Amino acid sequence: MNVGDILRKKTARIATIRMNETVAIAAQLMRASNVSALVVKDVVRTEGNTAVGMFTERDVSAPSPSTAR
Repeated sequence: MNVGDILRKKTARIATIRMNETVAIAAQLMRASNVSALVVKDVVRTEGNTAVGMFTERDVSAPSPSTAR
């Protein structure tokens, strides 16, 4: 079995989000789309046409870096 075989069985829609959106918006979009990851697009440098990363459920639940020293 290939990755393509699995993808063909799923919806053709790919959930994306812009880099400048909040984590809360990303979480809402994942819930609404029933997905565990979003393709992240950089709208500033590439006019929204280039994927620059993945944002996953793990990113939502990961502790944020502390700014305290």
